[in-house]
Amino acid sequence: MRRTVFFIIGIDLLLFFLVSCTNGESKAYLKAMDEMTVESLNTYLTTYPYGAHKEEIFFYKTILEGSLDLKVQYLNSYKHAPRERFDSVRNALMYQITTCSYDTAYAVYSNINDFSIKKEIDSLLWRFEEYAYNSAIKENDISQYNKYIEMYPSGTHIKQIHEKMDVLINEENSNLMDIAIEAYLENGGVVKVWEPDFFDQTSPTSYIKIENDDTSSCNVYLRNASGKVQIISLAPHATIEKTIANGTYDLVIYNIGVIPYACRLNAKGSHYGIRAFSEVSVKNRRRFSESMRRYNNL
Repeated sequence: MRRTVFFIIGIDLLLFFLVSCTNGESKAYLKAMDEMTVESLNTYLTTYPYGAHKEEIFFYKTILEGSLDLKVQYLNSYKHAPRERFDSVRNALMYQITTCSYDTAYAVYSNINDFSIKKEIDSLLWRFEEYAYNSAIKENDISQYNKYIEMYPSGTHIKQIHEKMDVLINEENSNLMDIAIEAYLENGGVVKVWEPDFFDQTSPTSYIKIENDDTSSCNVYLRNASGKVQIISLAPHATIEKTIANGTYDLVIYNIGVIPYACRLNAKGSHYGIRAFSEVSVKNRRRFSESMRRYNNL
């Protein structure tokens, strides 16, 4: 009887010991996977070298300590892994990229499948000027050109970037003028011919004078025959005088408080004058503004 009691007590103690060890290992495993660092994974392996989760722990330790290629393989193959584990490998990849060469970083960029990771690597690659230049040219976007200028104000390609940006801005301004003139016509206006008040056929240049007869400022868009657009800001009740080469011009005056105005000017050594009048047709103004707003939101 006494032996039976001691046997039962021994079994209970053994079970208690085993349960305690299992609970301790489970907590260590959860802690290691939650933190997902090389240090936390090593702590588990050191404490429980024969633990139930040793293979999984060793797998992630190998990934975190391994090469960029190993991390890329994981991120491409385990897209549906638990988010915290996926992100830990992703963060380790990003950190490693900041210390490697351009060729190595670009190889990772080329091989990764996840779009969001690709985008993040792209931003890291901008620390290499040649990549930044090629990316800006490829996108052909004003924001990308400005990004290059901000990062490399004295860069090797700064002149080319400014030239590309000027072309793009001019194209956008030219499109703005086309839409402004079209909107003016659609809303019951007429593209007016600007009649000169003085004419001199011997002069290679013409003279324009624009007055703003309103309490609001306005913008004057002037486009020559080659498509280049100048934008001139005119303060309230201000006057601007400008000498231009003879030729054909499109002109749009547009802003709040001023009647939308569009005209085509055939400058032949003349003096031309125009006044931007205060708004009188609210309906025409609203429809014109809506057309311009649609363009600006494209």
